[in-house]
Amino acid sequence: MKKIKLTEEQKQKLVRPNAYMTAVFGDGIEWGLYVYSEESIYYDQFEAPLPAGKNGWDRRNEINEIERDPGFILIDEMALEFAKDSEDDLYDAFDCDNCNGSGRLEVHYDSETQIFTTFADRYLTLSQESEHMKTFEEWANTQAIYPWQKFTYLKKLLDPEFIKKYKNEGEGGVFELVYNGGGDSGQIDEPVDLPQDIEYLGYEIIDVYHSGWENNEGADGRIVIDFNERTISLYHEQYYDESETVELKKYQLV
Repeated sequence: MKKIKLTEEQKQKLVRPNAYMTAVFGDGIEWGLYVYSEESIYYDQFEAPLPAGKNGWDRRNEINEIERDPGFILIDEMALEFAKDSEDDLYDAFDCDNCNGSGRLEVHYDSETQIFTTFADRYLTLSQESEHMKTFEEWANTQAIYPWQKFTYLKKLLDPEFIKKYKNEGEGGVFELVYNGGGDSGQIDEPVDLPQDIEYLGYEIIDVYHSGWENNEGADGRIVIDFNERTISLYHEQYYDESETVELKKYQLV
């Protein structure tokens, strides 16, 4: 923890705002701004302080009582100074295996202890894997959950003529489909000679367990359709975002 020595004049300035905040804001106050690791930090976008904790935005007017107080202005200036001082630590915090390179730089002030704490609220992209292996008959008998799920091609897995038609195509009756997507669009990366029936069957297979898989952070996966063994295997990896808060530095006013 860094000790920040104040002058007597500064100490006197802080008496009133500290007393007010200690009485009104039990969780302290906080500042913040969004940061992207590949871009400069624009400190002119540093957000005005809000009461920390739940419903801080709804309580923002409670700061009006002291926002023009010389001591509060001093606190506001120090928050920006400490944010800049924590910049290198922030970028270090963004350098992790699951970090997606974005997040928030946040500064918290506890008026009772006169401690500033800087944080990196880093955003992570994580994934969850799943695997489904079933027979043609089991896939064909899948019950729809949503109105748009007709499963027209899944039902064809019970048709002997359909099975016979594709038993000698692909790689000896085996088709392997790879798909990926994100940001609300996705597709099967079809081979040049992929029959349309098999492509549409692939989309229905994904839709059984992962309807909307292409939305937000998206997903990727692999489908193996074996017309000899009459089995289908679906290997799916779904991506999602989470945030994680990492403490950077502490500064105590003395």
